[in-house]
Amino acid sequence: MDLVLATKNLDKIKEIKDALKKLKLRILTLKDFPDFPCVEEPWAYLTYSF
Repeated sequence: MDLVLATKNLDKIKEIKDALKKLKLRILTLKDFPDFPCVEEPWAYLTYSF
């Protein structure tokens, strides 16, 4: 099974990979999709997303 992490944040990627390492997952990130468009986030903080 594949899991795509929609992030380029290397610390976040490492943290999630470490947490899920016992599962049989192929973990992909946005780095694996170089043609994926950049998403603009107008919010400065996560709380503004809700």
